[in-house]
Amino acid sequence: MGRKQVISKFSGMTIDMDYMLCIPSIHALYGEEEAVIDYGGEIRSRSSRFPDAKIKLLKRWIAKHRKEIEKNHQKCGHDEYPLDPIKSLRLILKD
Repeated sequence: MGRKQVISKFSGMTIDMDYMLCIPSIHALYGEEEAVIDYGGEIRSRSSRFPDAKIKLLKRWIAKHRKEIEKNHQKCGHDEYPLDPIKSLRLILKD
């Protein structure tokens, strides 16, 4: 079983990386639902009830923080822990 480290939290989601497997993807938990998305924004796996709106936010977050995510991935490959936290996605609500 892999070990995961939380690297960000936003919009009710917890974002982590599995640094035992260290595959180039992030894992997002939203309640009991989970999605795994690679660094290019492609969905690798997804619970059937993981909301589309949350996937859209994850893709925006990945695009904005890709370099930081890739830096953490490199740390995984060199057994350098802990991973660096990454800022949450700032949401601007319009009336």
